[in-house]
Amino acid sequence: MEFQKFEVGKKAFAPSAEGAMFNLTDSGCILIIRFNKPTAEEKRNIKSGVAQFKFAEINGIIFFLSRFGTLPWMDSPFLLDLAQCHNVPRSEPGIGLSLHIMLVDAPTGILEAQRLIGLSTEFSNHLANAMRKQPHFQSRATYLQTINSIYDKYSTPDMVDMAKYEN
Repeated sequence: MEFQKFEVGKKAFAPSAEGAMFNLTDSGCILIIRFNKPTAEEKRNIKSGVAQFKFAEINGIIFFLSRFGTLPWMDSPFLLDLAQCHNVPRSEPGIGLSLHIMLVDAPTGILEAQRLIGLSTEFSNHLANAMRKQPHFQSRATYLQTINSIYDKYSTPDMVDMAKYEN
């Protein structure tokens, strides 16, 4: 098994646009948040602010919703077929999925803050069940069209209101 080291202050990713990306890997869940030159307050909120998580299922796509401290809610579309891991783990009583949160400076790819959180067993089970039930899209283009149609119809606050499960 190969490990990757993530060190705050070091380049961890290629430069990219702002946004949040949720993924499932063999070692748990990852949430990569890319901000353009994160402020000290944004870093503090991500690193130690109250973390809130929900998810909404819309047209077969899971939108992982996250909020840290006083920052606004963020959404991250997720499709198991595009994940880095296709074997959704089953949670045992008292155990939930891990969530590695990384705040990245989008233009440089430098890791600005990171945090590891254990999601509750109940939330983990609902999320895993939703992943297992996701439909298979005919193509990546169909998936992207579906996401665009959802964003045309719903805002992030709408998705937060639609979410049935929260951590």
